[in-house]
Amino acid sequence: SQVRLQLLIRNVLGRDITITEVDIDTYIATSGALLVSTETAKLREEAKQAIFDSKVGEKLQVWFEELRQNASIQRFL
Repeated sequence: SQVRLQLLIRNVLGRDITITEVDIDTYIATSGALLVSTETAKLREEAKQAIFDSKVGEKLQVWFEELRQNASIQRFL
């Protein structure tokens, strides 16, 4: 069920994420050593996925922080 939650979060937060060819080229130039693929097409797809994951993670942190700030939690002991 955690996988399902992760996929749901990716789908909801990733809807408006756009990744340009320039983004991919920059990622390959700066972080290419982290990529596993050797074929150009697969390398670009892997870089695109890594950028997407990073952007979703950033949006998730912002969203979670907004939730924490707006939450009204009361503890009754």
